[in-house]
Amino acid sequence: MNNNRIITVGRQFGSNGRAIAKRLADLLGIKFYDKELISMAAERTNIHPERVENLDEKPVNRWVYAIPGEPLNPAYVNTLPINDILFEAQCQVIKEIAQAEECIIVGRCADYVLKDNPLCRNIFIYAPLEERIRVIADRFSLSEKDAKNLIRKTDKQRKYYYNYYTDGRWGEMENYQMAFDSSVLGIDGTADMLLTMFESLK
Repeated sequence: MNNNRIITVGRQFGSNGRAIAKRLADLLGIKFYDKELISMAAERTNIHPERVENLDEKPVNRWVYAIPGEPLNPAYVNTLPINDILFEAQCQVIKEIAQAEECIIVGRCADYVLKDNPLCRNIFIYAPLEERIRVIADRFSLSEKDAKNLIRKTDKQRKYYYNYYTDGRWGEMENYQMAFDSSVLGIDGTADMLLTMFESLK
């Protein structure tokens, strides 16, 4: 039986969920997967990486198909919308990674994809809106108004994507074993708490 321990991390935009996941992976000395999954799915499907990047965790467009003549991998049905082809490829990549190694996976419905894995723990990172506005304004040199608008847009996209491809609802606590307000302990403190949880899995 596979004994690999896996943590999936869902996150609100601006909650520093990605940074926390990366810090935890560094502490554990294991792999961290985020946008790397996009590159791996693009390689598997033969869809150009730039096209894949534009579809990452975005609302599904039922009218976007493979470009005529695009050398799509024959393992994937080219009559499906590109979003569906990409999601199928990502699911396969996530399952193979979980089978091969211990790791941290951010987003991309990984909690749903690995729902039958007994050594997978699903975490959701959130933070008060005011704190997330500050983080995003600093990160992208935006005004508070523009940061707030970007947060709402990004979270809406992630919610639509997750709800479309799973039988759960993005951000609802029933989907996760633990949820953390990252503003309480910060990046390092939250990662330290998750480290203890990860080590308890064996």
